[in-house]
Amino acid sequence: MPRTFIDADIGQCMIDFAKAHPDVSLEIVAEDRFVDLIEENFDLAIRITKLEDSGLIARKLADFRLFAVATPHLIAQFGPFAHPQDLAKVPFIIDTNTRGHNTLRFTDKDGSPISVAISGPIEVNSPQAPCAPPAPASALRRA
Repeated sequence: MPRTFIDADIGQCMIDFAKAHPDVSLEIVAEDRFVDLIEENFDLAIRITKLEDSGLIARKLADFRLFAVATPHLIAQFGPFAHPQDLAKVPFIIDTNTRGHNTLRFTDKDGSPISVAISGPIEVNSPQAPCAPPAPASALRRA
């Protein structure tokens, strides 16, 4: 399961499950990359994705919405944004764990899909890294 799920309610659900079923052993692997269940010998995965055609059995647990967010400075420099395609000109911090990580997918008011190709100077395999508080300037100076 993604690392962010461990900190969310689902992590507690796993603990509750283990308490309710003491004869079952769990090895919980918090991994943000898209694992190959067959190749890597996993019995179960909790994923944030749309299931591609495969021989796997999937059940939807919940809706999960992603948001594109920006600082006021970035909006002042590149905005205003009237349509998702306007985001193509913005430098993104890209989460490389997501499949198709260079494309944002939206749905318009009619339910039609909109795909926006994105790029950026930073790619990171942690969805929380861009959300970390900034380091103090003194920590960034060379010694």
